[in-house]
Amino acid sequence: MDERKRALMTLAKQRWRLSLWLTAIVTTIYFSLLVLIAYNKPLLGNLLVLGLSLRISLGAMVIVALWILIFPYRANNYYNLKSQSHEDEW
Repeated sequence: MDERKRALMTLAKQRWRLSLWLTAIVTTIYFSLLVLIAYNKPLLGNLLVLGLSLRISLGAMVIVALWILIFPYRANNYYNLKSQSHEDEW
């Protein structure tokens, strides 16, 4: 039982570490965009095409990047399968 408990604790630590890294990455991306908007408004006001400014396109890219980072593929396919295999052993 101690070995299973250690395996689950290791799995929980890995999930926690992944969540901290994702939080740091998401926060960095989001606040980088906010700082860019706050300190360089004229740059972001440039039009790329008619009706589409650099600010809008960067905002859309941030949303897409965050969605890709937070997409729960790894959690659902790796961590849940691992934790289920340990629960099945009990």
